[in-house]
Amino acid sequence: MTKLNDGIVSANNSLGERSQARTYRKNRKLTDQVLSTLYEDSWIVGKFIDTKTRDMVRLDREIKNELEPKFDKAIEMFCKRFNVFTVLEEYLSWGRLYGDSIILAVTENVDGSEVNMQSMLDLDKERLTKFIVFDKTSYTPSSKIMDDVNSPIFGQPISYEINVGSGLTVNSSRVHRLTAGKKTTKTQLKGGKQSFGTSEVNRIWDALVAYDTAKIGISDMIEEAKVDVVKIKGYNQAMAEGREEDFIKIGLSMKTVKSLANVLMIDEDANWETKELASSWINESLKESRTDLAGACEMPLTRLFGQSAAGFASGEEDNKIYYEHINSKQESLLRPAWDFIDQFIIDDLKERFDDFDLSFFDYDFPSIRDRNEKEQAEIFQIIVNALVALYGAEAIDPVQIAKEIKLKGLMQSISDDDISKLESVVNDPTWTPAQNSGNFSF
Repeated sequence: MTKLNDGIVSANNSLGERSQARTYRKNRKLTDQVLSTLYEDSWIVGKFIDTKTRDMVRLDREIKNELEPKFDKAIEMFCKRFNVFTVLEEYLSWGRLYGDSIILAVTENVDGSEVNMQSMLDLDKERLTKFIVFDKTSYTPSSKIMDDVNSPIFGQPISYEINVGSGLTVNSSRVHRLTAGKKTTKTQLKGGKQSFGTSEVNRIWDALVAYDTAKIGISDMIEEAKVDVVKIKGYNQAMAEGREEDFIKIGLSMKTVKSLANVLMIDEDANWETKELASSWINESLKESRTDLAGACEMPLTRLFGQSAAGFASGEEDNKIYYEHINSKQESLLRPAWDFIDQFIIDDLKERFDDFDLSFFDYDFPSIRDRNEKEQAEIFQIIVNALVALYGAEAIDPVQIAKEIKLKGLMQSISDDDISKLESVVNDPTWTPAQNSGNFSF
């Protein structure tokens, strides 16, 4: 028996080894023009970008700091005055579509004079006038990168060149940037256009092309699936004599008559038969490509196509995974933007209220899951029972109960004014809480 060396493989054993020759390569980079066309013309790309973006900003965040009603109202008015939610939606949309976007904070000096936008942001001397969102085609990051690891802007460009309008160079402290896709520190330090992020459409490109190809191919096959064959005596000789126009006219006339009356008229000597292509596999093929595309988009079929896969479960588990995905997107993309905007909100509150002393907001993003009335009633009952027990044990007072109910969104009718009135009642020396009664006394 002869022992072969490790590197020697017989012809039989090498069969099927083409798979080992396959390798992965970097996906073709989609240009900004192609991405723009896809967003405008492909309903799938439009839904992939817009649906996720709207879901990320559909509900306002929940600030966990204990704030007085006047502060809550001031934050709400700030967001309306500076169109914060519109700004965030545009920032997320352009950033996810093109791979890069920025929010520019435009300010003025407190005395109303113009600010040098190339200087560091100084909110002790400046105040916000507006936010502007730019997509990657409207700005260029500087090639000069902060390489001091002790700097809070380490790895970021020193400035940005705004390429629209009259042009402007702005300091990076005035800008918040979304860079889609992960970049190594080495890549970030290169700066310039090399630091632009990668569009999220790149991730779904192969699945999108496969789906569109399957859909178009199936459409073409359906048109060719049923063919009427008419055998005409002397057809070949007539074609050789150059009389093809006569047969084209006859064919069009036959098609017109059949379309109007579903009656086919042919010559007595002609034979007619119909050939039909079997298409039992078409539905399964389209379903598979549709499922693959939904998986690439990280969206349930019901969310992307408006219908579920036949034979599958209700889709609740898929929706749960999607809600968790949206929450992770909020943490990675939306939270940094809110932190950038919060410095201006806090500066505004400190200027307007002497008793405001917070330096940051602690907040969470609520789930976007829509609960039905039965689920809401069950949750309401659980929370109320817990509050009743705490109140009966004198662990909380009515004001805390009212604030918790408002924070949880259990009763839409409770306003900040109602809570203020209740607080004045509780603080009245003549008011006495119910003693271990197990019921609320207000």
